[in-house]
Amino acid sequence: MQSRAANLICDPSDKDVPVFADPHDIGNIVAHLRCGEPVKFLERVVSPPGFDRIQYADGKEGFVSNSYLESPIATPGEGVTAPSPIYKPEPGYTPEARQAGIEGKMTLAIVVDAQGNVTDVQETSEGLGGGLDKSAMDAVKTWRFTPATRNGVPVPVRVMVEVSFHL
Repeated sequence: MQSRAANLICDPSDKDVPVFADPHDIGNIVAHLRCGEPVKFLERVVSPPGFDRIQYADGKEGFVSNSYLESPIATPGEGVTAPSPIYKPEPGYTPEARQAGIEGKMTLAIVVDAQGNVTDVQETSEGLGGGLDKSAMDAVKTWRFTPATRNGVPVPVRVMVEVSFHL
């Protein structure tokens, strides 16, 4: 199996990085690693999106969120172009939300990787309820972009997107 070296990258507010036993069970934390700690990147786990299998202390293995590996995730500006959407289907209304007459906007923080795929979606605004939160997040995970670039080279970026629901 091919592997490559990577360092754990954290936001200033993070004290450590959780390592999960299984990407499908993110409640099962098997280790907490220090920010900047070197690990070996083993493979990308496609489902659920946004997880990578790593090898850490004494050959142990686990899973970390993709946003914690490699180079820091950029933000548009200061030499980094913004990604441009090329496929952006609207999320569907749920019958429950339609019946309740729920309308509104949600703000999501997403990571667009260097290939233009959405690899991480986090809700940053108050949820709308009625299943619309899940519908929005599921739809955004299918969006595709022309990647952001720095000096002409594609780079992963974190951007904010807004999803609106109107009856």
